[in-house]
Amino acid sequence: MKRNSWMGMTLGLVVVFSSLCLASVAPEEIAIEGVKPGDSIATAKQKFGASVRRGDEFYFANGVVVEVRKKNSKTIEEIKTLEKGHATPSGVAVGMRETVLTDHYGQADKVERDYEGVDYVYYSTDGKKKMKFEVRSGIIQKIKCELD
Repeated sequence: MKRNSWMGMTLGLVVVFSSLCLASVAPEEIAIEGVKPGDSIATAKQKFGASVRRGDEFYFANGVVVEVRKKNSKTIEEIKTLEKGHATPSGVAVGMRETVLTDHYGQADKVERDYEGVDYVYYSTDGKKKMKFEVRSGIIQKIKCELD
């Protein structure tokens, strides 16, 4: 009996700690200014106005860039910004300190370090999207949301 309860407790602790290590976010959190991967390009145009198209990418005057899946596709595969003022649904924007990431989303699911800085990656709970924050000198420089 003690052996079964010990195994049950161990399994329970493993589940609790493994869930604490993952910072997956809700799919609707992976968006910029309400436009998310999987939306139609019409949604982006309605929100941001006119754009200039270059290949699979649409460049909006406000600094947001949207990429569609294929040249003739209308489905957004990726949305990104390097400009201040464009926020995720949780209010995280370019120009903020990297500490807001942990405050709003918890520990990143993946951290990539290179000579330029640190990239924090968060995956959606449904496993279909991801959000990447590029940080240089402690400041968020770029936000990219994409289908995974």
